[in-house]
Amino acid sequence: MDIKKKGIGMLLAVFFVFLGLTTSVVAQPTTFFGEDLGLGEDTRLTSYPNADAARADFLAQLRNPGTEDFESFADGATAPLAVNFGPAGTATLQGTGYVNEVPTGTNGFGRYPISGDKYWDSSSSFYIEFSEPQVAFGFYGIDVGDFSGQLTITYEDGTAETIIIPHTVNSPGGTVIYFGFIDLDKPFINATFGNTAAGTDVFGFDDFTIGTREQVGPVQAVPALTPIGLIALVGLLSVIAAMSVRRRK
Repeated sequence: MDIKKKGIGMLLAVFFVFLGLTTSVVAQPTTFFGEDLGLGEDTRLTSYPNADAARADFLAQLRNPGTEDFESFADGATAPLAVNFGPAGTATLQGTGYVNEVPTGTNGFGRYPISGDKYWDSSSSFYIEFSEPQVAFGFYGIDVGDFSGQLTITYEDGTAETIIIPHTVNSPGGTVIYFGFIDLDKPFINATFGNTAAGTDVFGFDDFTIGTREQVGPVQAVPALTPIGLIALVGLLSVIAAMSVRRRK
């Protein structure tokens, strides 16, 4: 009986040491990006397989996300715009820009909608304030960077995180990109679009998609062993093996 108690005590001691020496893997932001180079200011791309593939990968991570395609707004509508993302909540679009309706071709400068006839057109920064914290955000960009502008996204909720979109700078007119990101560790209530060539390079945007933490789904914390934790685990297995031998004897 004493041997059994001593063995159990050793087993528990090693087990708690093992728990104390593990670390949790922190979820890193996941990004999705695809780009299809344009054919010039007056030509609308008829397909954008790289951008569409990035969007499909992004949406595959979400359940019933909300998307805004600007079709419900009047041509020429300006901020503030009240946006309804359905299950993901509501939002207000603020800043510089307007809804542009281009049923066919381009607007003459390489910009056009992806879905429907309308898109958001902006030559400077604008931002979206969400009614509740989000962890996922994706969108199409049209004619981004053809006049040396670099697109950035800054998302914040107490602290700010800026992402530089990896699109081609000085790309042909009419280029289409899709960019999405998921950051489970930093739910945000504000997303700001930045343009390093504000007033010179004008960007088009369509199909904004957002998702809350619940729409992405639960993430299981994965324990990661430190070197000392690995030694503790080996010790735990040794104790189990020794107790098994004693029981057989």
